[in-house]
Amino acid sequence: MTLASNIQKELRRSVDVIAKGTDSLVACVKQGKLPDTYTNDLQQIKKAIETLRAFVERTTSPPPNEESAAAESFASALRHDMRTPINAIRGYSEIIAEETRNVAEPQGFLTSIIDATDDILANITKITSTAWKE
Repeated sequence: MTLASNIQKELRRSVDVIAKGTDSLVACVKQGKLPDTYTNDLQQIKKAIETLRAFVERTTSPPPNEESAAAESFASALRHDMRTPINAIRGYSEIIAEETRNVAEPQGFLTSIIDATDDILANITKITSTAWKE
């Protein structure tokens, strides 16, 4: 398995954790454990997850020539295209976490979502660094 495949696998795992946590939060809203005022925030997180999934699936490796302008363009697009949905997910999650800090069940889901965003951000750094050289 190549480095690119390993990183993509790690990214998929993190996105799956975020999706599972979000689904659990949606269930909390449906069960009345969270106010339905969070429905819109959770919908925004779900949109960001889909954007992120699509990007992860089409991002398997950088251009062949690491030194080329194309490689720099790839790294720049990667940083922007992945960080935008991650920052949206993290932001909405932090808002919900702060506003529901006294509600135990959602906190675990929110912590796993926020931790997974940290994992993805670390992988973005890995991807855009010299780690691509295998």
